[in-house]
Amino acid sequence: MNSYMSRKTISQTPSRLSLESPVLEYNNNLANSGSSLSLTMLQVNKEYHNQSRTSLASIFEDLAIIRRSFLKRGSDMIKPSHVH
Repeated sequence: MNSYMSRKTISQTPSRLSLESPVLEYNNNLANSGSSLSLTMLQVNKEYHNQSRTSLASIFEDLAIIRRSFLKRGSDMIKPSHVH
């Protein structure tokens, strides 16, 4: 009952919601519109949450790749320019 009342309050006060969180207002409008775009948005949100579990591991993988590229670039820069 309480969650129903809070949802009803949120949908009835879009101006307050837009000041606090434009993203919530945008998602709420998409859900109320019944368009295929709202379904796409839900799929995107679901995919984002699935990927966020492994985001820390992927950040470390990216950092390792960047580190290797900088180390390689640094070793190339140490060589004299006339030696290839």
